[in-house]
Amino acid sequence: MRDIGSTTEGLRTFLAHHEPDRNPVVLECRPLTGGYSRVMNCATVRWHDGTEQELVLRSDPPPDEIVYRTDRTMEWNVLRALTAAATVPMPPAYYYDDGSYLGTPTIVLGRCGGPSLQSATTDPSADLDDLAAKVADTLSTIHRTDLALLGGALEAPADWGDYLSGLIDEWARAEKAHPESVPVLRYLSAWLDAHRPAPMAMTLVHGDFQASNLLVEDGLQTIDWEFAHIGDPREDLGWFNLYSASTGAPNLYGRDPDGFLERYRLRTGASAAEVNQATVAYFSVISATRVYLSILASAAAMADGKAQGVMLTYTLNACALGNFNWLSTCQALEGAL
Repeated sequence: MRDIGSTTEGLRTFLAHHEPDRNPVVLECRPLTGGYSRVMNCATVRWHDGTEQELVLRSDPPPDEIVYRTDRTMEWNVLRALTAAATVPMPPAYYYDDGSYLGTPTIVLGRCGGPSLQSATTDPSADLDDLAAKVADTLSTIHRTDLALLGGALEAPADWGDYLSGLIDEWARAEKAHPESVPVLRYLSAWLDAHRPAPMAMTLVHGDFQASNLLVEDGLQTIDWEFAHIGDPREDLGWFNLYSASTGAPNLYGRDPDGFLERYRLRTGASAAEVNQATVAYFSVISATRVYLSILASAAAMADGKAQGVMLTYTLNACALGNFNWLSTCQALEGAL
């Protein structure tokens, strides 16, 4: 992303191109804190009728500072389809720049003013039971999305078994591709293959469903869809549990897992054989694949002098903790699956 001055002028030109009759004036453009894998800015725009609007710019960082390598065009196509469908609670997606105006691929969205769920759970006055119910309901809404509404924005796997095999094999493939040996990845691949859960119909999966990607406004609003895909819905359940357990903030799933999952099953029609504490724990390991392996690839790039940045260095600390947690989960699940 360019400096704020260049971004401001680029945004004005970009909006004028898309809204030539609205005479946009960019009053302010400022960085947003809390962005992790993408560069986030907030712009205040005045239109020809005097109304003002806050827009969020979600952009790729410089190539040598990328932690997770994801596709803004894919994310835009998903957000555009979901905005049109108006079934999933999320800020509306308005525009997409391929980099021609803003210097880097950028999605322009509406802004939600509420705090993140991560912040809300640490408020002493928060009703954690109510927030947990909202999380279960939001997940249910995402997973009930009619895939036809996506208009081909995401490729649908043909077979659940083959899809799960692909997820499992990613651990072993990553170990082979990494510059040094990581034997825990080979172990995880073998264990996960030997302890497969009951199959389940595939759905839209957010891919990074966790408290910092949920905003408390009109229920919960979901943001940051860069890992969206069609897959097993338990990936979102598992990742929410794994992420929540690692932050130190209240784990809204862990407070009452059976109650949380019962609410989710009632709203999705999932069976107890498909969705239970053991299958969620299994997918707590599976769901980490995309994020963990992206970090591992960035670590290899750093070692090769092709990546840098404080954020990447900080993120590498998660690898050792992740290895410990996944091995502990496998041990605890022996006999449960």
